[in-house]
Amino acid sequence: MDKKKRLKKIKSLEKQKERHKDKIESYEGRNYALLEYWEKEIERFEEDISEEKEKL
Repeated sequence: MDKKKRLKKIKSLEKQKERHKDKIESYEGRNYALLEYWEKEIERFEEDISEEKEKL
């Protein structure tokens, strides 16, 4: 994968991470499993971002 594609992927992952953070902040429901799911997703996004940055 070339540098341009990696940067695009990092940007996309960061965007998804922010969306999940927004969901957590605004969540008023009772299903706490969703909160846990979003938190795990954020962790995965951060790991993927780190991996892609290392490959640059």
